[in-house]
Amino acid sequence: MPISKHTAYKWHSQGKHPKLIYKVLNKVFFDVEEWERLVSGTKNNIDI
Repeated sequence: MPISKHTAYKWHSQGKHPKLIYKVLNKVFFDVEEWERLVSGTKNNIDI
């Protein structure tokens, strides 16, 4: 997972990135495809 477990729980409890982190049967899951979409979107906006 590209973020820490604690960050995932915090983001989930705060409602940040609802498509990225979700909870099923008291376990937090991370959507890798959504992460790649977010990362590719930021890479396109960075001018080097």
